[in-house]
Amino acid sequence: MLFDDSEVRLFHERDFLNACSPETCTTSTPYLLFYKKVCQE
Repeated sequence: MLFDDSEVRLFHERDFLNACSPETCTTSTPYLLFYKKVCQE
């Protein structure tokens, strides 16, 4: 991968917050499900 774990984590957290914004909420459902899977591992 191009990022180390800490950079990936920050990247995902930022994208997760962006995904929670109202204008993207309807299109981010698959991403949120993927994010939950990543968190569980």
